[in-house]
Amino acid sequence: MSYAVSRGGGTGGPNGLLPEYNSIVGAWVLEVSRSETMEGYLRCMNVADLAIEAQMKAEQDHESRNVFAIEGTKLVIHKRTKINHFTQIYELDKEKITDGRSGPKHCMVSLPNPGCLDGLVLTTSMPTAQGQMHLVETRQLLDKGHVHAQELHLSNLTTGARCVTKRTWVRVAVTPVDQESVLQEMNLQP
Repeated sequence: MSYAVSRGGGTGGPNGLLPEYNSIVGAWVLEVSRSETMEGYLRCMNVADLAIEAQMKAEQDHESRNVFAIEGTKLVIHKRTKINHFTQIYELDKEKITDGRSGPKHCMVSLPNPGCLDGLVLTTSMPTAQGQMHLVETRQLLDKGHVHAQELHLSNLTTGARCVTKRTWVRVAVTPVDQESVLQEMNLQP
């Protein structure tokens, strides 16, 4: 079983040193001071100024938390912020098509290094009211797995606008709420 949300994929460390982690599985909090804001990303999507201001304030005032879990080829990403609270479920290397307000949304998640859980690549194509968007999101472990870097490469295919947003996430302890949310989605809840 590769589902390891409660263990975090750590390899342990000698003499009380911090363990090394070789898996992105676990809980993460956005390190706001080391991350670019979402302003450029939202502007690329032609989001209204008022909504951008609300997003910026919410991100500064409230924790952004992501939890990743993998069971076989099933990936669960649980996201909790002031503005959003949702769970995404994917099968690795299989296209997922969902209905959106403006048309079908196409997503695919893969591992950059097959068989290794040290990162993810999520590719999304979706129509919005503001145009056709294409997003490549990468996440890669750094600092012995205590941090991961996220890069969002967004292209607005309608306007030609492009944006790259870089963010840093820090590993934190998995809470009972995290576990419940993920286990429920993975149908592992008793």
